[in-house]
Parts: sequence; structure tokens; C-alpha cells
Amino acid sequence: MGEKGIVLGHKVSKGSIKVDRAKLETISQLLPLNSVKSICRFLEHVGHLFSVFYPMLTSVANILPYR
Repeated sequence: MGEKGIVLGHKVSKGSIKVDRAKLETISQLLPLNSVKSICRFLEHVGHLFSVFYPMLTSVANILPYR
């Protein structure tokens, strides 16, 4: 494993997790969803990402202590 990297828009290193400012700027410049078609496209992308990352998230969630 490397010393640092970017995971889901966060800069992760051995000692910290920080938000990637470039991602925030890009997201803030996106146009609002103003039609049913644009909302459907957005939800398709979210659904795809969820299906790709869901198995990984469940494996990580199983080791996190919830209290």
C-alpha cells in the first residue's frame, strides 16, 4: 500500500483524511438538475457507482466499530 492516495474524492495519507479541493470546485460548478431526463441520468450514474462500490463498502463497514 502506498503512503498516500485519493479515494472517493478524499486525500488519504497515513496520518489524515482531507477533502480534495479540486473535486469540491468541480461539483460546485455543476449545473442544477432541472429536468426529469437529467435527474434520471444522474440517478443512473449514482446507481452504477453504488453497485460497483457497495461490495467494498460492506467489507469495510464490517470491520468498523459502531458504538
